[in-house]
Amino acid sequence: TQKELKHCLFPLGNITKPEVRALAKKYDLVTAAKKDSQGICFLGKVPAADFLKQYIPVHAGAVITSHGTRIGTHDGAEFYTIGQRHGLKIGGYTEPLYVADKNITENTVTVAEGKRNPELYQAEAAIKNINIIGKISINKPIAIHTRIRYRQPLVKALLTIQKNKTAQLTFINPQKAVAIGQSAVFYTKKGEMLGGGIIH
Repeated sequence: TQKELKHCLFPLGNITKPEVRALAKKYDLVTAAKKDSQGICFLGKVPAADFLKQYIPVHAGAVITSHGTRIGTHDGAEFYTIGQRHGLKIGGYTEPLYVADKNITENTVTVAEGKRNPELYQAEAAIKNINIIGKISINKPIAIHTRIRYRQPLVKALLTIQKNKTAQLTFINPQKAVAIGQSAVFYTKKGEMLGGGIIH
């Protein structure tokens, strides 16, 4: 909230990443041309699934289509993310398969063929643990811009916040790979952050 935000200190101030790199190059720092950190930053180059397998045992489950047809097996639903393409190890399809859904209880992974498959897209998302740092009306749909994945371009949506720190997010255009547990962050048209919450 604004109460905590007013105490935050941002060490780079208004300097952008390209400006930081230019300064690093100017002062001959070894990190000037270092690649950006992506994925799980504290792991280095270890794949996320390999990291998780140190704590979660492999337990085979079914890879199914949206119609319930079993087409393969997987190592455990916990090791896959919505929208994931690599690591399914299932061939014989014209277009690549993508994870469209997963069920941890039943240990199933549902896949869809082709990156533009409608099964990969959602028009709405329920949001919990809402944290507001800007001015937003309660119980009234407001037009916002939102981001549901790291580095995703902002997309237009309608946001309705309820009193119990939950909200309904309705995308103007359906969005691909809307994943439970990901953050949804809300912005004004000018890019000012209004707050955010967790997709559930």
